[in-house]
Amino acid sequence: MDEGQSLTVGNRTTRVMRRPPPPQRTVKRPLYMFLSLVIGALLWYGVDLNRLEDFSFPVDIKFENLLPEGWSINELTRNSIQLTVRGSRQEMAGIRKEDVSLLPVFPGGAFRENAYSGMLSLQTVQVQGLPAGVEVLSLTPPLTPFRLVRSVSRKLTVQAGEMTGTLQEGFVFGRVIRIDPPFLEVFGPQDFIEKLGASDVVRTRTINIEGLRAGVAGRIVGLEPLEKDGERVIVPGTVYVALEINELPGERSFSLPFEVKALIDSPFNRYTAMTISPPSAMVTVSGPRSVVDKLSEGEITVYADMRDRIPAAQGEFNLRCKAMVPPQVKVVRIDPDTVKWLVGETVLPTSTPGDKDRLPGG
Repeated sequence: MDEGQSLTVGNRTTRVMRRPPPPQRTVKRPLYMFLSLVIGALLWYGVDLNRLEDFSFPVDIKFENLLPEGWSINELTRNSIQLTVRGSRQEMAGIRKEDVSLLPVFPGGAFRENAYSGMLSLQTVQVQGLPAGVEVLSLTPPLTPFRLVRSVSRKLTVQAGEMTGTLQEGFVFGRVIRIDPPFLEVFGPQDFIEKLGASDVVRTRTINIEGLRAGVAGRIVGLEPLEKDGERVIVPGTVYVALEINELPGERSFSLPFEVKALIDSPFNRYTAMTISPPSAMVTVSGPRSVVDKLSEGEITVYADMRDRIPAAQGEFNLRCKAMVPPQVKVVRIDPDTVKWLVGETVLPTSTPGDKDRLPGG
């Protein structure tokens, strides 16, 4: 009915007015949409974190504290197995692989004789170190052959194994300075240990020297199995090996001669002249390249010691030339290596018989 329209009922006419429509509410749609997306994302993330997943990784078989004293594992096909677990993504994130291990149970009667060979049964309940809620699905393989032996021990010398890798340019391997410990107690079957002689040693695994330079370098390395007459015994543990790395030597000849100085230990007042002939000598040295290249003339002294004199003629003595150089530097040659010491004598008033024939310090 339109606004202001008249309505006639019987003999009466009534004017009818239409109520205006209520005002429209304004809805902030962007805010509602954003809240819906956030809530939906949180719900999806919560569902995703709780979704179960399978995960596989290798696990070490641990025998520590499981073997009676005097017993050892002589043969084991593998030291680790493949473990498959199931859990939520949140639970999987809590797994620390280094903390997970398997503690096996040995068959009954395994330690009754001096040796035992059999199959080690690996079960899911033997897995240790998994977070709560993570389910162990399988172990692959579930069986592994092993051999137990009652063992005895013998102390053997440890020697460094082969070197691998390339040193930095200009350096060369020197020697093995130290192995710590230098001796190891090796455990094995009695018949095997009794075969070992004085020449048998424990060797380290290959030592990596890649990129080393001058100085002392330390390496922690494992040990090779000990073998004898086709039998082998595993040697567990590690040793510390200290290595000496040397710089390749360089040689240098100085272009200018050095004055040869006379080395004396008492006054020479009875001589009017003391001459070294020739008065100078050329010097060639060797040593680490970094030291030799920086060596200055002032760090070298060439001398002739009068205590080493050898009579040559009247008033002449032959003296061998020597040189004082810094540490790490060696004298290769001095040219000439021998000089003459020429002296002129005067008679002193206080001289006594025989003095003119004897040099001070002679």
